[in-house]
Amino acid sequence: MKNAIIVMMTLIICLLVVVIAVLLLWNFNDKEKPTHIPEATTKVESAVTPQNVEIFAADEEMEPQVTIVDKVDKVWGEDPYIDGQTLLVIKNENSYPVRVNGLDVTYISVQGERQEVKMYSAIPSVLQPGETGYASSDATLSFIDFAEDFTGSEIDQDISRVENGHTYTKLEAFDIGFGVAPSDPGKIIVHGMLANNTDVNVDGDKIDVVAMLYDNNNKLIGGIDSTLNKSGERLRKGEQFDFEIENILSFPADLVTRAYRVDVYAGCEFCN
Repeated sequence: MKNAIIVMMTLIICLLVVVIAVLLLWNFNDKEKPTHIPEATTKVESAVTPQNVEIFAADEEMEPQVTIVDKVDKVWGEDPYIDGQTLLVIKNENSYPVRVNGLDVTYISVQGERQEVKMYSAIPSVLQPGETGYASSDATLSFIDFAEDFTGSEIDQDISRVENGHTYTKLEAFDIGFGVAPSDPGKIIVHGMLANNTDVNVDGDKIDVVAMLYDNNNKLIGGIDSTLNKSGERLRKGEQFDFEIENILSFPADLVTRAYRVDVYAGCEFCN
């Protein structure tokens, strides 16, 4: 009888131990269950909020461009003298003034070869909203042997927004004429007068001039650009003087014979 009681007590103790162990294990597992907090999802969504999209758009606005209204490429000659010219008419369609820091031309051949040429800045180089500018660039091309291997060009713009009211001083061109140079049938001489109708004193060697040549159908066919060599002369308010420029590269005969009229634009950004 005594032994039976001991055995029963032992069984009861073992059963209690098992029950306690099960309860402890159940409580432990319940604490381990994770609470659902969608932190990762929230962080991913924050990367594409409308605010960030607006920031990207603002960054893009920091690099303005101008509109190319007209573009003419002309390449002529045969190896070793392949010459090229690119003419641009550009317009500032932004709502603020811009400065044309540079316009690079990349000439491309039918074989896919490329040659980059730095174009002089446009005239005027500072464009007010809605204003038009003109640019001409000459190049001797070494990447092709025949003019017919030229297939086109690309323009890379370096344009910046103008701050602090920076402007360009434009001069009036009048009594314009042109003719073929007696010593070279491929050279066109453009001549005329420039007048300063501004309050800025303009030094003669700071004046940039571009002449755009058109045929009798008003089609742009060629251009001449130059900085005047009038060192020691100054164009003050109300004054005027004569000028003369000619192309550096010898034009092909068909361009010279087609030249019907010329428009001249002149001025300076830093005038003295």
